[in-house]
Parts: sequence; structure tokens; C-alpha cells
Amino acid sequence: MYRTLVELDAENPAQFRFAADAQELFIDWLTALEMKIRADDLHPALVSHLSKYRSLIAVLGTPL
Repeated sequence: MYRTLVELDAENPAQFRFAADAQELFIDWLTALEMKIRADDLHPALVSHLSKYRSLIAVLGTPL
């Protein structure tokens, strides 16, 4: 892992994209998450926690 981090190129960062079918699933999931977060019926601490999921799901699928 250390070598992978050292070899990262800041000038040409790696870019990863969802496959078309995965993108559709992500958009559906994100839409549902946003509706839940903005519904005004959750405790602010839970809203803060769930808001972090926006980027977490995409990051989990990114290989090093």
C-alpha cells in the first residue's frame, strides 16, 4: 500500500467511473438518501451522519 501511495501522480490522478448500470443504482440510492436527509424528521446528529454517506459509497468501490 505504501508503494501505491508513493507512486500516485498528482499531475495525472487516477479517475474511476461507475458502469452505466451501477450509475443508475447509485443515482436511485442517492436520491432516496437525499429525500431522507431533507425530510425534517430526523435528529440533526443522524442527518450529519447520513450526509457523510454521499461520498462514502463511491469511495468504498474505488480500488487503490
